[in-house]
Amino acid sequence: MFQDVKQENTLTIGTATTRVGLDGAWIGAIHGKSYFFFSAEPGNHRVCAAWQSSLKRISKLGSAADLSAEGDKVYYLRVSVDERSNHRPDVKMEHIDPAEAQLLMASSSLSTSQPKK
Repeated sequence: MFQDVKQENTLTIGTATTRVGLDGAWIGAIHGKSYFFFSAEPGNHRVCAAWQSSLKRISKLGSAADLSAEGDKVYYLRVSVDERSNHRPDVKMEHIDPAEAQLLMASSSLSTSQPKK
């Protein structure tokens, strides 16, 4: 799961953090231009992403995609977050091909998280 963030070319303080869920349970978060990975059992799944924000109108922004997972296969998804002031804020999730995923990994940070206790 990758995140791309579209921001202003001027100085920006902070960047988007997006929560990611699988079948109704949060499984991680990505911040800025980063990625993380997760495992899913074979079968049909729903993956969702929601922008975390203290601003109510932005915290409702999200996107979802279906994932039909087969054993021993790798799938790549990208969440694009647009937080430019001259555009309507938006979150969009899409499947991407392995070649593009390799390029994104080379230019993104690995995001890690711990389950809340």
